Amino acid sequence: MPFTDYSQVVKIMSRRTGCRDKAQSLIQEAIARLLKQGKRQSSNPEKQVNRALILKTANNLFVDLYRREKICQFTPLPDEESSIYELPHLDPETTLIAQQELAQLEKCIASLPEKCREAFILYKFKCLSQTQIAEHMQISQSMVEKHLLKAMSRCREILLKE
Repeated sequence: MPFTDYSQVVKIMSRRTGCRDKAQSLIQEAIARLLKQGKRQSSNPEKQVNRALILKTANNLFVDLYRREKICQFTPLPDEESSIYELPHLDPETTLIAQQELAQLEKCIASLPEKCREAFILYKFKCLSQTQIAEHMQISQSMVEKHLLKAMSRCREILLKE
């Protein structure tokens, strides 16, 4: 029996994706993949293409697309020539204060014990979760929490001294 529920599948996927064109594109790709796979497995591939299978495949394609889009979102870095210390949109006094605070924070981070510093950098700059940090450093999650608390307390002290 050939597939006849195309409009229903489009409605379902349109609600899921929020875009009818994207839904149609995903469904088309899902059907093409299923037909291609069916040709390898059977002499009559159309029998293997049904609504549930198309929806499942299209949904998987949507999840893959969402993950790719999420990964590909980034903030461009400044030119190599510009320094991270340059803040051209601020007045000179504010820029100087920001540079001094940044230098103090750099010293503070550098002065942290090795494991504490590593946990802090992985958490704040590499955006790893505490669980991921614990696995990476081969320590308990409780120890990661202690390292992060210590590092953040020291950084906060430095900033509040002003």
